[in-house]
Amino acid sequence: RISIAKGIAEKLVENGYIKKSKVALIVAKGNQAEIFVPPTRNYWEVLEKIEGIPTGGRTPLSSALYNLLLLADRERIKDRSVRVRAFLITDGKANVSLFGKRIKEEIIELAKALRKKGIELSIYDTGSGGINPGISYVPLLKKVANAKVYRV
Repeated sequence: RISIAKGIAEKLVENGYIKKSKVALIVAKGNQAEIFVPPTRNYWEVLEKIEGIPTGGRTPLSSALYNLLLLADRERIKDRSVRVRAFLITDGKANVSLFGKRIKEEIIELAKALRKKGIELSIYDTGSGGINPGISYVPLLKKVANAKVYRV
């Protein structure tokens, strides 16, 4: 699945290049998400970082959403008219709390904030669709953040 996710990410960066948009890369890995590349038009840097994304382990989805909110706020300070579109490539499984609350509560709060701030969220759901243990938060994000969901 990681090769599919990386392929999707590469296509999104290529689309950003065509549209001359800034792109950023946030990776949800370990105990907290990390901003691998802040908003930039250096598409090659983003593509290089995509290739080096580590696989497996914990998924701090709340941390990734929180980092997205911070990045959006920073970009809007620079330019109030900026349109923020986020693409989340995930199986929807989250297993790391950001604020010490229940993960579901955190995701609801963060999804509400995304919607309130007008951040357009598109989710590429890499969940297998078959028997897959664990809760996927993709349906919750779709509902609360008004996200578009694409099954891959």
